Amino acid sequence: MRIFKFKKALDGESILHLKPATKVEICFENDDNEKFYSKLLYVVSEKEVVIISPKNSEGKLVKLPQKRRYKMTLKTPRGLFENLINIKDYEVEDGIPIVRIVFLEPTKKIQRRQSFRLPIEIEFKFVYYKGENESYSDEVLKGLTMDVSNGGLKFKTNKDMEEEDSIRILINIQDVNMVIKSTILQKEELEIKGEYKFIYKCKFEDIPQKYKDELSKYIFEKQRELL
Repeated sequence: MRIFKFKKALDGESILHLKPATKVEICFENDDNEKFYSKLLYVVSEKEVVIISPKNSEGKLVKLPQKRRYKMTLKTPRGLFENLINIKDYEVEDGIPIVRIVFLEPTKKIQRRQSFRLPIEIEFKFVYYKGENESYSDEVLKGLTMDVSNGGLKFKTNKDMEEEDSIRILINIQDVNMVIKSTILQKEELEIKGEYKFIYKCKFEDIPQKYKDELSKYIFEKQRELL
């Protein structure tokens, strides 16, 4: 399997530095209500990449129409990169269903609005993805939040994970049980080992609006209490 390697990224907006397994999110050009998920297989050039065939939110493979235009977001440790794309072709390579993607414009680095983080400790449970097929582990793990926003949280746990790993969080906010898929953004190993060994920052993925509203309400009320 080919991997297209470059020594240097261009102006912080090149995709040539991207690594295989970089997470990909695709939606229709003018409709981001339905999203599809994949991973980068390799970069061909600034204008073409190959990804694993995308799946919908239920984890089922989908074949997107080739005549449509889509918006693709690449989620990397260096930030989010976005581009309008066309689907060039569907193939099978080394037994893996793949899609060749053509970029329609220069890739741009984007920023998403930061949410206010409320310093607070809340115990919660989570499970993590394991293996290339992204199946959830049967192991139920425990975490303790350090801060919470409606876009993600910072937490402590004993589980050793890596940046870009995915977890599914179960947390209770104001008697509402929320199940939220999240992506690990940062990892820190504590020098002094106590009850917890690691600190992580994670970002919520495709959080339902009702959960966002509940979190915003909760954070606002706690801010008022602190004031």
